[in-house]
Amino acid sequence: AKEKKARRKEEAKKKAKEVKEKKARRKEEAKKEQEAMWKRWQEPPVECCKLLLDTNIIKDIWNIPQARDRLRNYLKKKPFWGIDPVLYLTLDRVIDEFIDERTRRSLDAEDQDYNDVCRNLSSLGTFQDFELETRSEYARRAEELFNKEKYIGNDGKIIALVDCYLLEYAIEYSCKLVTRDEGLINATKKEIRLRSGESESTEGTSPGVFKPWRT
Repeated sequence: AKEKKARRKEEAKKKAKEVKEKKARRKEEAKKEQEAMWKRWQEPPVECCKLLLDTNIIKDIWNIPQARDRLRNYLKKKPFWGIDPVLYLTLDRVIDEFIDERTRRSLDAEDQDYNDVCRNLSSLGTFQDFELETRSEYARRAEELFNKEKYIGNDGKIIALVDCYLLEYAIEYSCKLVTRDEGLINATKKEIRLRSGESESTEGTSPGVFKPWRT
């Protein structure tokens, strides 16, 4: 019985390792496939409105058929942004978080991998995922912000580290953060205002964040 249990444990470890390696390979393939497209967006004089998606928005896009149309309709009501076309993006950590949550909550989640999520998000329009640069300045600032435990999320807990990464990435690269998390919305607004030399309570700065399902 002990030998049988040990064999099962070893087989489970081997399978987990294979799944992890397969996920890493597919993630790398997806990154290479989208690399050429992203270079085109970076070449002047191309400008775009960069929408940074958080985990709960990806959940909506995945689970709610009308979510894509709602997001597109919202954008049509915002001509004052004045930039077209639109580029949808997110961080690889956000996609990993989404997959992990589905794996914990759904029996069929194992059928979806990193590439599946990217393909689904590409149905919005031009989409790009970005690898988190752990040694970058924005990542360092995100970790400092997280350690300060300054902001509270929708669940009543300190906003997660991945949310801090999104917040700092949005500020660093002039993205508009798309989220339904009021805590993350407020945190992003306040950080933008503070860094522009305004007080936390002022409405003077147009915040780089919006909650699309309100309209």
